[in-house]
Amino acid sequence: MDKFYRWSAKHRWYITIAYNIIFWIPIIISLLLGALFDFSFYVVYFLLIFPTSLIFLIYFPKKAIDKAIKKLDANCDPYPLLETVNEQLTYVRLKSFVTVLQQYKGIALALTGQYAEALEIACKNNLEAKRTPIPTQIAYCIDLAALYTETGDYSSAALCFNKADQLLSLKLSPHVKSSCLIVYNLNFATYKIYTQQIGEASVLVDSINDSNFGVRSLVDLNLLKSRLLIAQNKPQEALPALRYVINNGNRLYAVTEARELLAGIEGVQQND
Repeated sequence: MDKFYRWSAKHRWYITIAYNIIFWIPIIISLLLGALFDFSFYVVYFLLIFPTSLIFLIYFPKKAIDKAIKKLDANCDPYPLLETVNEQLTYVRLKSFVTVLQQYKGIALALTGQYAEALEIACKNNLEAKRTPIPTQIAYCIDLAALYTETGDYSSAALCFNKADQLLSLKLSPHVKSSCLIVYNLNFATYKIYTQQIGEASVLVDSINDSNFGVRSLVDLNLLKSRLLIAQNKPQEALPALRYVINNGNRLYAVTEARELLAGIEGVQQND
């Protein structure tokens, strides 16, 4: 099905034209035979067929992206998403959808460890405009802060976290606020660890409720916990979390980092 949706997305214009031709055949036949219907019939027919045919122009590209995201969440594999996005960026021209595709490309690049490239894309998108929905602005600020953190620009990261915190104080639905807070705390805790604020990082990690987490989120959380425990000089306690990341992270860059951390712990043990 993945290949079908990707093929359909690429050839959506041909599918749309074919759809229109098929459904306009009765009208053409009626005109050729002189069996004209009431004018209202043509109006209703046009209003039904033309809008539904346009759905294909967005439906197939979006469906292909949705399938790639499901594979990312279920299998911890960002490469199908990156491949699908890169493919769609070669033929999609709708500006708003190109922005969405660029967002997904940045996410996929970050998950493969290409933080500088992801940061460049995020800075170009600039989703802090007034017309952008608040949850989207929050997600954008958190993503940008996380990328600044990974690239070592901690002052810029702090500014982005502060902006996200301000947006989180606005009126939001409980579900949206809760979801945004979890992502915020995960990334802010990483920032605190990198900037040697271990006590504050520990408080943030303890506040995270992982009861509804999927595999990818659990991989992120376990990598965060292992970083924290190592920073607290408790490397032995970090081993289960590191092994969870390695066993479940599949093709995420988190696995590379977990292996490096595990190798460091094992190297210290051998020296002792």
